Amino acid sequence: MNKESFMRRAIGLAEKYDPSPNPRVGAVIVRDGKVIGEGAHRRAGLPHAEINALLSCASPAGADMYVTLEPCCHYGKTPPCADALIEAGIARVFIGMSDPDPRVAGGGIKRLRKAGIATECGILEEECRRLNREYITHRTLKRPYVVIKQAMTLDGRTATRSGDSKWISCPDSRRLVHELRNKYDAVLVGGNTFRRDDPFLNVRLDKAELKQPVRIVLTENIPAGTGAHIFSEGGGKTVFACGGACEGTEEREGCTLLHYLKGDLGSLLKTLASLDILSVMVEGGAATAGSFIKADLWDEILFFYAPLLLNDREAPGQGGGEAPEFIKDARRVRLGEVCRIGEDVMLRAYRE
Repeated sequence: MNKESFMRRAIGLAEKYDPSPNPRVGAVIVRDGKVIGEGAHRRAGLPHAEINALLSCASPAGADMYVTLEPCCHYGKTPPCADALIEAGIARVFIGMSDPDPRVAGGGIKRLRKAGIATECGILEEECRRLNREYITHRTLKRPYVVIKQAMTLDGRTATRSGDSKWISCPDSRRLVHELRNKYDAVLVGGNTFRRDDPFLNVRLDKAELKQPVRIVLTENIPAGTGAHIFSEGGGKTVFACGGACEGTEEREGCTLLHYLKGDLGSLLKTLASLDILSVMVEGGAATAGSFIKADLWDEILFFYAPLLLNDREAPGQGGGEAPEFIKDARRVRLGEVCRIGEDVMLRAYRE
């Protein structure tokens, strides 16, 4: 096996777990072309991938390690991994990408090299960056990774003019949305969707382990009681985000009030990032999703197109804010996955 093969194995280990707010990391220990140990970072607060790999190996001294992310060199909830590799006598370290966290940012590599350990960085770097795009966005842009998710008819309508939207997408698409909620740290809707649809915004899947996202409502009209579905058991923390003249959070019975600078979604995302929220899926409605697109505060788009036609200009559609007058001024995106989900067509795109 070559370097890329061992790194690809480390990536596969990392993909099995979601240790948010920590990055996904996998590590493989190799001697004479054979894997003698491996591990992944399973959950925040538990040992990192390098430590788990060392623990799985009877004699790591003189061997090589392949790790998807630069070993840390600072004390957090666990000791520095770079020190552990030095103490274990690892001979060479092959790294997928450097760590964008300012507390590391090349420091781990420097520490290894200073100890005489040969290191090489950038093996399958694009794949390793894709593995941790939420973490990278959080550390470099100081905001969560934002996914815009919308279900709509073929003519681009997200509801009838009366506001009815249940259900545009098919059961298979709705199940996939629950799989996505299980992946992201938070889901967000606008106040109109909250009042009209009374959503649960939780994950309803038959799985042994579920990650329930934080449930965020973007509104200035805070409900007086806790009778809405969003307060129900079996879901994540409930947050009402309110625009005003200041930033911060305060606890209320059954929920958290998050204050951000009115009209500034960047302020909202900054506050969410300070709460260790690395990823947010904006589910609706159309105006709320459009506001993130208008503010250019998004990273990924997921559109579910159902085989329906409303043929109604007055029905709500995707978008928000002023539209360009000329096609040349339209925002270009990078097209990703396009596939059938039951009766629907799912389209995934990324910002260029």
